Amino acid sequence: MKNTLLNIILITMILIASCKTSKKTQIIDTESSLISLSKGRCLGNCPVYDLWIFKNGNVIYNGIDNVNKKGIQEITISESKIDTLTKLMTSINPSDLGEIKGYDKPLSILRFNNKKFVYQSKNIQGNLHKINNLIENIHFYINNR
Repeated sequence: MKNTLLNIILITMILIASCKTSKKTQIIDTESSLISLSKGRCLGNCPVYDLWIFKNGNVIYNGIDNVNKKGIQEITISESKIDTLTKLMTSINPSDLGEIKGYDKPLSILRFNNKKFVYQSKNIQGNLHKINNLIENIHFYINNR
């Protein structure tokens, strides 16, 4: 009888705990994003975040560390910004990436059309520099609104 009562109590506690945690779970479909950017860590206070931009202008931002807004934030950007980003993304040259130097400089990972660009923000140029600035402006807007 004691074991049965303990089992019932244990199962009840597990069910209560699982109900509480499942309410906070949020599933975000980032696979369908047009552009994604992940800003990596450095040894200092570099902002660490992920950002996904969708064709319809929706932007999902996940602030991870050293940012004003942690967690998921959502905004919408204009169709003209989407067009500008898309045009710039299709014309990135390999020389835009620059070299990866040093161990304390955060890496950025940019994805577009099944292509992946890994770079350090301070070493880029050309269209990649313009793209990075546009996305940094989105990050700045989200963190200061």
